[in-house]
Amino acid sequence: MVSRAPPVLFYGRSLREATTARFRLAERTYTPQLQIPSHAHAEAFLGITLEGRYTQQYGHKTQAFQLWTVSFSPSGEVHSSSYSATGARALYVEIAPEALQWIREFHPIEGGPVGFDGGKPAWFAARLYHEFCHPDELSPLVLEGLVLQLLAEILRPREVSNARPEWLCRAHEVIRARFAEPLTLVKIAGTVSVHPVHLAHEYRRHYGCTVGEQIRQLRMERACWQMAETNGSLVEIALACGFSDQSHFTVSFRNLTGMTPYEYRKIVRGRLISRKAIKPIQDSFA
Repeated sequence: MVSRAPPVLFYGRSLREATTARFRLAERTYTPQLQIPSHAHAEAFLGITLEGRYTQQYGHKTQAFQLWTVSFSPSGEVHSSSYSATGARALYVEIAPEALQWIREFHPIEGGPVGFDGGKPAWFAARLYHEFCHPDELSPLVLEGLVLQLLAEILRPREVSNARPEWLCRAHEVIRARFAEPLTLVKIAGTVSVHPVHLAHEYRRHYGCTVGEQIRQLRMERACWQMAETNGSLVEIALACGFSDQSHFTVSFRNLTGMTPYEYRKIVRGRLISRKAIKPIQDSFA
């Protein structure tokens, strides 16, 4: 077990906690319109937004947080926070200095906070939170592995290209606007007058994923938003987001997140959280 200093103050109300050999996880809820003055934390931490919206101010930089925003904040980073009219709920993963030094042996960590909306970090975050909510005797080990996967994903350097051709940017906008339709490489390539093979190659080179992966990601992100924010049935959501039926949606969602859409909807709406449920969850990590 890694030794650690006493926990620093996190504002908000604690719902549940868990510890692993290198990390401390805590789910916290924040009241509507809460304003938190400038402060800093002694340990670096990951933040995962589970519900609501808020912003953090780092000097002259403002970062916005919404459902499944994933962020990394170095220790000592001074910031203030402002919460929306609906408040917020978030999962924080504190990283002990010894663990951070161990991680740096494998990958340098640049200074300054970073944040991601959607994409692979969101899926790792969803799997992490699912394990956090459904603990068993192996959960501390599983949680540790998922935290390391999440850190690797958000800290991995990405090739940034400033020379994306105009036709590729237009193709990207077509994908973002029409991802729920039955798109094909041929259709997309036809809208920008390039060969499908050329589109596939350049899209992966500039955006770091295939066209199919991007479409699947966008469909999943829209489905997650609808499950959290609307009362539509899973069948309606599946069809509206471009899946052929609910079965296809369920299989794809489980493969990506490790849970069913029904389980996800219960978790993201906080239905698994109750005062009676919190203590047994905490006790299982004792």
